[in-house]
Amino acid sequence: MSKIEKIERFIIGEIEAKRYHIGDQIPTEASLMEQFDVSRMTVNKALSNLRAKNYLYSVRGKGTFVKDKEEHKQLNELISFAEEMRRRGIKPITQTLEFSYSTIGYEEEKKLLQLDKNDGVYRLVRVRHDDKRPIAMDIAILSQKVTGIIEYHLIGESLYRFLEEDIGIEIDYSIQKLRATKADAFFAEHLQIECGDPLLKISNVTYTKQGIPFEVVDTYYVHDAYTFEQICRKNV
Repeated sequence: MSKIEKIERFIIGEIEAKRYHIGDQIPTEASLMEQFDVSRMTVNKALSNLRAKNYLYSVRGKGTFVKDKEEHKQLNELISFAEEMRRRGIKPITQTLEFSYSTIGYEEEKKLLQLDKNDGVYRLVRVRHDDKRPIAMDIAILSQKVTGIIEYHLIGESLYRFLEEDIGIEIDYSIQKLRATKADAFFAEHLQIECGDPLLKISNVTYTKQGIPFEVVDTYYVHDAYTFEQICRKNV
């Protein structure tokens, strides 16, 4: 058995024996180096393998922690982040980085929102936290036709709840695209990860029950924050 495998088996054994619980910080790299008499490179490889296997996650500047392996997100369900966290028994935390209005630029988003090139849009950038760490960033472009949206910035609650209950918009469906990308310095800083770390980008155009698009949003998920699942049925 290699030294890397020994470290992996030790940590998995501690997790399965409930000596390390979900959210617990595991020993530091220096401690593991001393315990197993190995190099930092060997420890890094073992921890990287365990992150890939969904046992651990790391927060830049803080350490490595035991991951909840059952964090699943349904791709075919349109719910707010706040509601999703509440279903999991977690108090959601949202940090707003930007809320602005502009009539300049955003040509592609305006086309998707069925706006004229001189129309205005709102840009809303938010970092999403569970009870342990940042797990995602939303960059949303909202149609100027969403009257009253300026009040959302003052309230700071669930956007979908605000749109439906306070403004009266009936949200129906979204068209979704997924692709892999990498974190640049901006994402790394606010998601507490490293530059170049993988992110899953999910792009949505969201529509009302009247078929009117009101939101174009890109959500960037930390790669080990979720397991995404979708039910696929055979086309008979």
